[in-house]
Amino acid sequence: MSGITITDTSMSSPATPHTAAATSGGWTVSWLPGRTLDRNQAITAMTIAVMVGGRGVPRADDAIWLHLDGWAAELWHRRCPRPYRARRGGACVKTPGRAPS
Repeated sequence: MSGITITDTSMSSPATPHTAAATSGGWTVSWLPGRTLDRNQAITAMTIAVMVGGRGVPRADDAIWLHLDGWAAELWHRRCPRPYRARRGGACVKTPGRAPS
């Protein structure tokens, strides 16, 4: 696996054409258009791009899928400030009946 070069404003690797860029609201990754990620999620997305870009899509019985599935799950986890909660699709929605804390 090739390394990922990470700076304060970008992420790249020679193993993939995909890149990540810091924006005023977070990070964007070229293979996830329209998504804004936090820095850790951007690193995870770049790790997936490097793994698939360097090896191609692994066979169904390849043990790397255990890691790829876990990494992909991290990309769809979102923390929302209280009194909001994450809803499928990543939107933060207000929890009924809860006051801000």
